[in-house]
Amino acid sequence: MGKVSSPKKIKSFLRLQQIGIRLGAIGLAVLLWFFVVSENEYTMVVDVPIEARNLPAGHAHKEEVPSSAKVRLRGRGRSLFKTIFLKKFIPDFKLVLDLERISEEYDFILNDYFERYPQKVVIPSNFEVNYVEVIYPSSIHISLDEYMEKVVPVHPNILIQPAPGYTIVGTPLISPNKVKIAGSWNLVENVTKVYSKPDTV
Repeated sequence: MGKVSSPKKIKSFLRLQQIGIRLGAIGLAVLLWFFVVSENEYTMVVDVPIEARNLPAGHAHKEEVPSSAKVRLRGRGRSLFKTIFLKKFIPDFKLVLDLERISEEYDFILNDYFERYPQKVVIPSNFEVNYVEVIYPSSIHISLDEYMEKVVPVHPNILIQPAPGYTIVGTPLISPNKVKIAGSWNLVENVTKVYSKPDTV
């Protein structure tokens, strides 16, 4: 003979059902609101990668170029949300700085530059959003130097702890004992050696 549920259990079950129905109704309302509102047009600031291309032969960056800029985009809510979620996975979503004619120093005033060369703002057409302006940084300073390669010795940065009863004989050897480094002449010229990663053996 089966057990009869107590009135308290029945009330608890009904209460949980009511809560579930209410949460479902709220979720549906939010979803419908999203689809209605997302048809409206908005502006939103997003991080867009920066690609500095066409570095002149025999040159290297003296300073790092910022990896991204804060850009205001315009589009429907749905398109803006899609852009935010997918932009990291799409390589053709970026701001391009062309360095081809730069010999040493140059300041890119970003909004002026992209107004003059709108094709340098690369946004996939299926994103259905439009570029408005760069918010930050307002400019990027490019500083180039001669490219230099150099071979330097590697110094071990290793702490050797011999087992009990043993001792270290001679100097530890590391392979490779030399490496080639490359980059801006101003930086590479002053490097006389490099160290291995700290380790204990």
